[in-house]
Amino acid sequence: ILRDSNDLITPMAAWLALGEGGTISGAKHAAFKESNRITKTAELLSKFGIASTINDDGITVLGGQNRLGRKELLKHSMTIGFR
Repeated sequence: ILRDSNDLITPMAAWLALGEGGTISGAKHAAFKESNRITKTAELLSKFGIASTINDDGITVLGGQNRLGRKELLKHSMTIGFR
C-alpha cells in the first residue's frame, strides 16, 4: 500500500517489473497531482515494452520483464520519479 509517496510509484513499478511483480495499491491520490502519476507510469513502462495494468487505486506490474539492462531501467525510472 502506497500512501503519501506519489514520487515512489514510478521507481517502485520498475522494481516490480524486474523482480517478482506485484501491485501498488492505496495510491488513488496520485492521479490528482501535477499529472496522473498512475497513468504516466503505465505509459512510461510501455515505452520500455513492460506490461502493466492500471487499477482503481494503483497499478499492477508483471515480474520478470527485464527488457533493458536492470541498471538502465532503474536509472531512468529514478530520474522520472524525482522530477
